[in-house]
Amino acid sequence: MQSEAFINPDNTAENRSAFRKQFLIYTLLFIITALGVYLCFLYFHVTFLRTNHGNFDGIAQTYPAYASIREYFAALFSGNGKGFWSWSLGLGDDYFELLKSKLANPLTWLIVAVPEKYLDVAYDLVTVFRQYLAGVTFLFFAREVSLNGSQRVAGALCYTFSGWMVVAAGAQGAFLNAAVVLPLLIMGAERLLKGKSPLLFILSVFLFFVSGVTWTYVGGVTAVLYFVLRYFHYNKGKSPGAFLRAAGYYCICGVAGILISSVFAFSMVLSLSDATTSAAYEPHTVVYTLKAYLNWLLSFTSIARTSTYYTYLYMPILCVMVLPLAVKNIRRGSTAAVMAGILFIAAFFPVTGKFFNGFSYSVGRWFFVLVFFLVWAAVETLGQEEFTSKRGLRLMALWLALLGVWNIGVCYLWLKIAALNDACATAVSLLFGFLILLCLRLWKHTDFLRRLTERRRKRLLGTAVILLTMISVMGAENFNVFPWFSNSLYHYARVGGIRENFAQSTQRAAQTLQQQDSSFFRTDQVDGNNDTRVARVQANENLYFGNRSVYMYFSTISRRWLLFNKAMGNNAGYFDRTTSFSNDNRAALDLLTGVKYFLGDSSTKRPGASDYAPFGFTYDRTVDGVQVLKNRYSIGLGTTFSGYITESELMKYPPLVREQVLLQAAVVPDESVSQVRGLTHLKASDIRTSIRSLDYRIRDQKNLTVRKSSMTVKGRGGSFTIDVPRSADAANCQLVLSFRRLTRRTNTYEERERLAGRSGSAVTLTDKINRASFVDDEAFTIYASRCLVEKDAMCRKGKNQALTDIDDYNINLGYYKDASGQIRIRIDNLGEYSFRSLKVYAVPMDVYQENAPKLQQNRYRITGFTDDRVKGTVNAQKDSVLFLSILDNPGWKVRIDGKPVSKIRDTDLAFTGVRVSAGKHAVELQYIPVVIRPAVLLTIIGILAIIIIEVLRRRRGARNKQPAH
Repeated sequence: MQSEAFINPDNTAENRSAFRKQFLIYTLLFIITALGVYLCFLYFHVTFLRTNHGNFDGIAQTYPAYASIREYFAALFSGNGKGFWSWSLGLGDDYFELLKSKLANPLTWLIVAVPEKYLDVAYDLVTVFRQYLAGVTFLFFAREVSLNGSQRVAGALCYTFSGWMVVAAGAQGAFLNAAVVLPLLIMGAERLLKGKSPLLFILSVFLFFVSGVTWTYVGGVTAVLYFVLRYFHYNKGKSPGAFLRAAGYYCICGVAGILISSVFAFSMVLSLSDATTSAAYEPHTVVYTLKAYLNWLLSFTSIARTSTYYTYLYMPILCVMVLPLAVKNIRRGSTAAVMAGILFIAAFFPVTGKFFNGFSYSVGRWFFVLVFFLVWAAVETLGQEEFTSKRGLRLMALWLALLGVWNIGVCYLWLKIAALNDACATAVSLLFGFLILLCLRLWKHTDFLRRLTERRRKRLLGTAVILLTMISVMGAENFNVFPWFSNSLYHYARVGGIRENFAQSTQRAAQTLQQQDSSFFRTDQVDGNNDTRVARVQANENLYFGNRSVYMYFSTISRRWLLFNKAMGNNAGYFDRTTSFSNDNRAALDLLTGVKYFLGDSSTKRPGASDYAPFGFTYDRTVDGVQVLKNRYSIGLGTTFSGYITESELMKYPPLVREQVLLQAAVVPDESVSQVRGLTHLKASDIRTSIRSLDYRIRDQKNLTVRKSSMTVKGRGGSFTIDVPRSADAANCQLVLSFRRLTRRTNTYEERERLAGRSGSAVTLTDKINRASFVDDEAFTIYASRCLVEKDAMCRKGKNQALTDIDDYNINLGYYKDASGQIRIRIDNLGEYSFRSLKVYAVPMDVYQENAPKLQQNRYRITGFTDDRVKGTVNAQKDSVLFLSILDNPGWKVRIDGKPVSKIRDTDLAFTGVRVSAGKHAVELQYIPVVIRPAVLLTIIGILAIIIIEVLRRRRGARNKQPAH
């Protein structure tokens, strides 16, 4: 039964003029609310781009990507042209494949249309515009499901300013694309179920593919679940055959959407197939921690995370207060309430988070779907009699009181497991919730208001409720960023700050080097936009500058690169499945990847960067205040090897020795031996290695006890010193610290308290909850320093993107004529550690000096290159393998003397190789994305399928309208 309240029950009488009015009202309310919600960002001149504290995607990925896209479009419009491949994506990668969700999104075009000076401001404005569009699509959806004008506006505002939306805006603005498309997807499904045109459903499938692989998967799961529930809502009592026919038609329309999205679908498949599949650490198996469940209700009234990342349920108080009424609608068969109930229950368990994240780690990126259905279920109740009845008002008041008692009284004041800002946000939300209830009470039971006309009463009440809701949102959500309650603002870059930081980066010099040196080369460095040398460069600065380097940070980084770094024992390139930070300044690895210049000391950075340069690099020039060191030997993009060994033979050597082996032989997969039959198959006796283990003694142990095969680290971390005595073995070598089979045992709550020097007994109820909720992980970082060089090796077990199969850690401390002296070791996380061995290795440079000149002499001599094409020559003394430092990608085709040849897959474990006969040859490389031809064909098929579907639907509709004979 409909209410007499501020809701207008006449849904069928609304026309386009009324809808335009609702659209304008929503727009005005959004602008006012957005100004209030983001007031702190405006006042302190802070952007939405994150720079530190775990999530530094803003400075490492987002800003460089948009700056690069801006240059990409500028080159296209100027007629210079750009290819599909980019050499500034790590070692090189498909530009469209990695940035497709940004390149194909019109909102990106708005961001990159402005001068680079204002790029961060444009990003902020477009991010807020994305939020606004989410509300707009909700308005259209609400009209489709026959919600009336006030419900539409209230729902759009509540959906737009939910906690998930606000957090996504400040962490990953592009996440909001999925929230914009979701209402269109559900609206399209609704229209399809009603027998209307399927075009909107097909379009929304396409838009999800444009948004990205994660959102496509989440949207697909949601569409299937919604179809099943909504079908039986409309078709109770129909036969199973009717359901199967409807499901088949639904699937056909979905497939049509997939077909027209083929370019994106193929790209996604390729990206995922090439990305690492190693399982991430998952601290929660069956349930989350006790503290997470105790704080669950807190997430309704504040931007408090329920469990894992992005698990935010906060909605404006107008939606929260009617949730008990929405629960009742489950029994009445409300699809929105049933969907919200199912998803809400699913949110309680880690397995569901893993399921919605493609069976990876548990995360709440899918919570925007839950919030959508919660908001829909909530605004449905605004049109019911119970919303303004005395019984309904008492139920809502009791619910708000329960939230207040639990969130503030129990969680904050008694148990002390809630933060102050969350308690304050709860207080603000509940205050305005009770004020809304007071308005509803006065509206129905006050003689003064009864003297007004019904229309004026409805407008007055509607205005009061919406205004109170808006003010509650502004107050509650600002407690998440108020400097007096939170340090969140310090995680973001100030306006213009990222551009200024990049202007200080040493990579600025590489732009000039690429203009002065026309040969193919890559650069290496330790300084980036900050001075954190132990973590090396924050990746993708090379994308910002358009430089060729050896760093990369993207969610689908090639597993080949990661596995190559693992095989080489390079922890700087193998610790996280989203990034490879560097070659750890190891001479052979830099040579093989074509590093010609090392960017050292800079006038904008602290001194000592040049000390990190690998062996063989000497001062060449100073460019823009940056010392440039040049590699004595450089092979550019590749070189030839007259001998080979198999992959299984390489893996018999220790990781550090493999680096020397790669200087002497090409490595081919065992299954590809037939491609190199007739070439020289090197024996172990043909390969020279020279790595020595140095004697040492340990002293100055602080907060740390080292034993033969174990360590105990106390407090906030411990340290010790290694003394390496002077010896002939320690002369003219690269110095490497190596832990083998090093693991950290997970601690119990009592063990951690004991090691931290605190009592481990649980005295208060809060202590008992903390103990029951304690989740330890195996993460730690080893810091090693000698002279001015400090490096680290990381174990990130316990982090979502961590690689968990690491237990050997090698830290290159650089080249020394005399490596004797002190090495200072620090381990940051307390706990019990075990290891098989702790070694200090001297890697003499004789093997490198013997083979590097040969590799340079036999290099692939490039005569010209662009993004997608490389031309050059090789002069092989014998039949050889041409090694190219291009990560093996099926899009690269090779022609020798004009004839296409087959590549040797995964040469040197990860790269491109091809067999060449003795003599001089012209070798041409060309990149053609493998998705182009099949994607175009399938897109055409998809368009034809859509035409056929629509023609058949219209014919069926015309037949149904004909009068019966």
